[in-house]
Amino acid sequence: GKCSSFQSSTDPALTVIGYSGLGARCETGVRQLRGVHSMASVRPARQAYILERLTGETRDPRPMAKVPTIGSVMTAFPYFIELDAHAAAARTMMQQFKIHHLPVRDGEKIVSVISEQELQRAEVFGRDLSINSDTRVSDVCSRVVHFADPDEPLDTVLKHMSEAHVDVTCIVKNGKLAGIYTFTDACRQFAELLSAQATK
Repeated sequence: GKCSSFQSSTDPALTVIGYSGLGARCETGVRQLRGVHSMASVRPARQAYILERLTGETRDPRPMAKVPTIGSVMTAFPYFIELDAHAAAARTMMQQFKIHHLPVRDGEKIVSVISEQELQRAEVFGRDLSINSDTRVSDVCSRVVHFADPDEPLDTVLKHMSEAHVDVTCIVKNGKLAGIYTFTDACRQFAELLSAQATK
C-alpha cells in the first residue's frame, strides 16, 4: 500500500505514519508520538486520546473485563437432601445452615431444588410439615430445575434465570452436583461490584 506521514494540526506532539490500500484505513496505521515508536508504550488513556483525535471516535481506555464463569462464583459443594427424606428434615437443614434452597437428589441424580418458600406454601395449603408427619420432600418440591456447566458464562446463566423466572441454578459437572447459584448470590455480588466501583 501507499505510505504517507503528517503532523496532527490539533496536537503538534503527534506525528502519524499511515498506510492506505488493501482495505486498510490510514488512521489505523502506525502511530508515533514524538520520540515514541510504538503505541504499546503509550498509556491507555493517552492511546484513547490519540485515537479520538485521529478518528473522531471516543474509545474507552479501560480493558474490557472478562465475563466470569458460573463455576467461579457459585457456592461449591452445597448441602443436598434425598427425594424421599421427610420434608421436616429439609426445613431443619435450612434453619441449621441458614440457607433457602436445597438441591434434591434421587440416587445420584439431581431432580429438583426445594426452597424455603415451597415449604411455606405447602403449609398454607394444609400440608403437615411437623417432625411427626410423613410428608416427604417429593410431596412438596417442584420437579423444575435449571442446570448449568461450570464453564458457562455467568451472563448467559443470569439471562436464562431471568427469562425462565427461576431463582436457583444447579451447576453439574460430569453428572455430579458441583455447586449452586441463587438469586440471592446474584444480588449480593452485584452489590459488591457497585460498592467496589464507587470507591474507585
